[in-house]
Amino acid sequence: MELQFNREPCLILEATELLYVFVNQLSPRVLTADGPYCIPPAEVSAIMEEVCSGLSLEDPTLRYYFQKYPLLEQTGFTCLARLMIFSFVNLSESDPDRSFQVLCDTWERLRRDGYYFIRCSEYGLSLYTLSDSELMPFAHGLWQLSLPLPFKERLMEVFSDFPRHVERLAALMKPVMEQLRSALAPWIDRAEPLIRQWEQTLRDQELSRFLQTQMLVQTEVPLQRAVTSLLFFLPNQTPGVVDAEKSMTRFCIGVNMSPQDGIARSKPESWKYAAMRLLGSPARMEMLNAIREKPMTFRELAQELGLHLGTVTRDMRNMRDSRLVIMNLGGSRPHYSVNYDTIRTLGQWLLDMCPTPSPAEEDG
Repeated sequence: MELQFNREPCLILEATELLYVFVNQLSPRVLTADGPYCIPPAEVSAIMEEVCSGLSLEDPTLRYYFQKYPLLEQTGFTCLARLMIFSFVNLSESDPDRSFQVLCDTWERLRRDGYYFIRCSEYGLSLYTLSDSELMPFAHGLWQLSLPLPFKERLMEVFSDFPRHVERLAALMKPVMEQLRSALAPWIDRAEPLIRQWEQTLRDQELSRFLQTQMLVQTEVPLQRAVTSLLFFLPNQTPGVVDAEKSMTRFCIGVNMSPQDGIARSKPESWKYAAMRLLGSPARMEMLNAIREKPMTFRELAQELGLHLGTVTRDMRNMRDSRLVIMNLGGSRPHYSVNYDTIRTLGQWLLDMCPTPSPAEEDG
C-alpha cells in the first residue's frame, strides 16, 4: 500500500474551525488539547489574533456563514460554513483555490445524481440517494432536518445557489488560509516525530484495522493508497472518507491522537454516554439485533423492521457517530453491522463500576 503523509495541513478545515471560534467568541481552548504536539491555548489565541486581524466581528457576511446554531436532536452546534465545507471537502487538498472548487464540483455531482439530505451533525450533512423511480428534490430532505427554522431557511438559500455562496465564503477564508499556512508551519515541523510515528504505525499495522477503529468503516475492496495529514484545531478527530472506486482513503489525524493505540490522549468519553442513551431505545436495540444476523442497508433494515426509512437512517447515523455500528463498503450501497468492540467496551465500562467481590462472596 502507498502511504502519503502530507506535511501541509488541510487549511480549509483548520481555517473553518478557527473562524468558528473567532466569530462566536469561544475560548481558544476548544481548538486544542493537552497532548505534547497540541498548540498551547495562549499560542492558539496569538494565531487567531494574527490571522483574523483584518476581520470584523460586525461583518454580516462573516456572521452569516459562521454564526452557530444548535442541533435540536443532538448536543452541539454547527454553522453554514461547517456544513458547506465538511460535507464536500477533499481532505488531501491544501491549495485554497482548488479546495473551494472541489466543494462546488462535489455538490454538483451529488445533486445531479439525486442525493438528498437526511441528517445534520456538527461537522457535516449526510446525504442519501433513492432509486431512479423515487427521486426526491433536495429541498424536501433539507426541510426534514431537525434544525431551527432560521437556520434551515439559510441552508435553503445556500444550496439554491451553492457556487455563489462558495465564492463568497472563499473570499472571506482564503486570506485566513494563506496566513494560517505560515502560522502553522513551525508547529508542523515540531510535530515531525509524531508524523514519523504515525507513518511507521500505519505501515506496520493493517490499514483496515485503523479504518475500523477510528473511522468506523470496513471495506471489502483492498486499498492501494492512503493520503493523510495532521489536524491541529480538531485535535481529537479523525475525519476521513474511503473512495472504493479508486481503492484509496483520505483522512486527517488530530495531533492529540496517539500512534501507539490510536485513541486520543485525553480520552474524551462523551461517545460512551451518547451510546448508552441510544441503547435505551427498544427500536434501536431492535435495529442492532437485526444487523447482528447480517449487514444491511438502511432500506433493507427499514423493510425488515417495518419502520420509516427516515427514522432508520437518522438512528443508524447516530449509532455510527456513537461507535455502535460500522459502515461496510464494497457493494452499490453501504451496509451496516454491529461494532462488537464498542459493545464490549461499554460492558466492561459498566462492570468496572462494580466493587470487586470479596473472597467470601466469590466462594458463596
